[in-house]
Amino acid sequence: MSLIRESKQPCGPPLPPPPLFLCPISLEMMRDPVTVCTGITYERRSIQKWLAEGHTTCPITMRHLENHTLIPNLIVRRLIHSWVQEHGSGSLPASAFGSPTKRERDESEKQQQQQHQMQQRSSGEENTAARVLSLLRQIARGGHGVGNAAKSLGALVKERTEYRTCIEELGGTLLLVSFLSPEMHEDCDACEEVLGLLTLLAQCHGGTRQMVMEPQKLVWVVWHLEQGITPCARVNAAALLESLLASDDDLCAAVGHFPGVLQGLVKLVNKGGGLQQHRASKIAVRTLLAACLCKVNRTAAADAGAVGAVVEHLRSNAARPSTAERCLAILELLCTTTQGQVAISQHPLAIPLLVKMVLRVSPRGTEYATGTLLAICKSGPIDMLQVAMQAGAQTQMLFLLQSDATTPRAKRKALELLKLLHTVCCLPTVGKLVNAVHSWECFIEIGRS
Repeated sequence: MSLIRESKQPCGPPLPPPPLFLCPISLEMMRDPVTVCTGITYERRSIQKWLAEGHTTCPITMRHLENHTLIPNLIVRRLIHSWVQEHGSGSLPASAFGSPTKRERDESEKQQQQQHQMQQRSSGEENTAARVLSLLRQIARGGHGVGNAAKSLGALVKERTEYRTCIEELGGTLLLVSFLSPEMHEDCDACEEVLGLLTLLAQCHGGTRQMVMEPQKLVWVVWHLEQGITPCARVNAAALLESLLASDDDLCAAVGHFPGVLQGLVKLVNKGGGLQQHRASKIAVRTLLAACLCKVNRTAAADAGAVGAVVEHLRSNAARPSTAERCLAILELLCTTTQGQVAISQHPLAIPLLVKMVLRVSPRGTEYATGTLLAICKSGPIDMLQVAMQAGAQTQMLFLLQSDATTPRAKRKALELLKLLHTVCCLPTVGKLVNAVHSWECFIEIGRS
């Protein structure tokens, strides 16, 4: 039997292995073939030594290796194993080319999946860049296709944040900001879409905000806000200003003091009508609130007529609950300034409307309305208390104190307002309830301590 087995061994000089089985680095038959990200297969020890020496390229293709993942090439390993069993391996035993273990197979499959995902990601990034670059080139060429290209870019940015980063990296922001110029303002469709796209970019890119903040660019944003040919252009200009105002206090103050910004927002609050106006009013109120959150802008907003615009918007019942709440917040912020207090005191509908808004909009809205009433009655002329009384303020405050759908701050302000009304108007019923509520609050505080 041993003689028969020996006769199966090949006679004569050993057959040279196929070139596929040789490592390109050592030129020896591979025992543990692995594949790098460029698709070339090497002997594991040889490529590991190459990488350990500090090389970052593939030895054969000289392409940069994006990663150093080594994936076992099980197909080549099986071919080498079969060839060795049939033809012999010279000085190496056949056991050196044994079949891969289950652990090696699992590791190979896992690494292949990871490499496939990385290749897909890389391919996706290339496709993203190519798509963005094509649209940016279309915008750069000008003409009637600018609006559609900017609209397509806007849709892509809303879909995935990667497009936003790609636009910035390709220098698209500078191209888009160039449309804020006297040469382009008459192209209403293009400017409308460009303003919307700049708003999306400015929400998380400081570079875009800085470019738009340049006076020669910001002046055209204000122009579209005040005189935009289409309602959508005015809305997008307001939204872009909101992105600037919401960034930081210094930028907010700079935008608020820029000529025409606050005047344009006040004008947009109550301009026109219809479904488009609801959106315009919503964004204008939201932007005006962002401006008033900065203390230095409140006096300028009051001087620009913000009180009258906000009160008229509330009176028209056109404000949705969220917008009405913001309107009441604006009024409370404005009454922290002398100009705001005077404007609210002099508006014939302001106090009655604030009383009406209590317990009608939202818990926060009730808090803002009560805070504004307290500030006006506390710091304004004495006849404001009489106006509040005639509007039913005392009844609303009593309802507020008994309601569970209000904030603690609103109840504290309502109690303080009732005390003012009692002091000035000498209401015995109100005085008794105020004392009772005050005693109850003291009891609660003692229980908490």
